[in-house]
Amino acid sequence: MPAMTPRVAEFEKVEKRTAYELVEIGANLFHEAFQDDFEGVLRRSKQAGITKMMLTACCEKTSREVCEMAEREPGFLYFTTGFHPYYVNNFRGTASIETFREYASHPQCVAIGECGLDYSSMNESPRDVQFEAFRQQLELAVELRKPLFLHERDAFEDFVSILSKFEDQLPPAVVHCFTGTAEEAATYLDMGFYIGVTGFVANNKLGKTVRDLLASEEIPLERLMIETDAPYLYPRVNDRKFKHINFSKEALDLHKYSSHGRTEPCSLAVICELIAGLMQRDPIEVAQITTENAKKVYGLM
Repeated sequence: MPAMTPRVAEFEKVEKRTAYELVEIGANLFHEAFQDDFEGVLRRSKQAGITKMMLTACCEKTSREVCEMAEREPGFLYFTTGFHPYYVNNFRGTASIETFREYASHPQCVAIGECGLDYSSMNESPRDVQFEAFRQQLELAVELRKPLFLHERDAFEDFVSILSKFEDQLPPAVVHCFTGTAEEAATYLDMGFYIGVTGFVANNKLGKTVRDLLASEEIPLERLMIETDAPYLYPRVNDRKFKHINFSKEALDLHKYSSHGRTEPCSLAVICELIAGLMQRDPIEVAQITTENAKKVYGLM
């Protein structure tokens, strides 16, 4: 287990190339796609206007890895600790919870997660194991008053059922990488949650519902956060259906460092501009309000 006191780090001063201040709430920088270019990824994220970045954990091993990464740049990098439903076959019950409790005491740990339920065909984890791991992580978040970074895929009814058992005890939470229906979005908002939107919104067919919810502001800006989920969910912003959106040259130039299978956090700037175009808002306003939301919920100082 790494030390629970962050090291003081000196890091590269980077000149911002966009007009935005952004918070990236979900980057999987422990992924092997970034092993050979970690410093370059951080440099480009800062050029895109990212001033705070949350590194997502999906298990005990990656909790250690993102903790060690975050300690390299306190004040810029933060991390979560928890079990993603894909990996709960390795959940050790109380032993895992105690590990997460220790990481949660670190001053750069800002959330429990990524945790939740995933009943999609891609996930082979038994549903009863997912449910129990999720329940215990929710109990830990309630006990510690630690914000939640939530995952739900094809499990809406069970997801809401277990969250509802905690009623008004839950700390602030974001439903990360929202891909659901209008009814599901309304339920999450009624429960007091924030909605996280990624480059999925640019997906030609699957992203249409989320695009419509943003355009109608059924997902209101005041309850929105933005993320890349790097290295996943490449934003196809050059699609002709977005030709009416005025993407900045600076954001597009940085987006060129991303590719299918290796989205970088620096693409957050084009995601911000895409959302702004869908909502018919100034991208500076979208950046400002989503940044305020993230800082408030996750205590990013």
